[in-house]
Amino acid sequence: MKDNYRFSRTIFWSEKDHLYICIVNELPGCITDGNTPEEAVQNSEKIIEEWLETAREEGREIPKYISYDEKQNSKANTDTKKR
Repeated sequence: MKDNYRFSRTIFWSEKDHLYICIVNELPGCITDGNTPEEAVQNSEKIIEEWLETAREEGREIPKYISYDEKQNSKANTDTKKR
């Protein structure tokens, strides 16, 4: 089942690894990499799903996230305020 969760991410270049690193801020240990920032983010999508699936199976609490609908409404509200 594909969840419509939105988690914040931190992306940075790692000189040591010569890759872009993507950390999913709300999910401890959820880190991916890629040759480009886009690839690192894309790789994080599968890892997020696996992280959530494992958390559910083990009965762990899922950290607070921003649902897709909340994100859209927040953006719409921000856009409206700018006008």
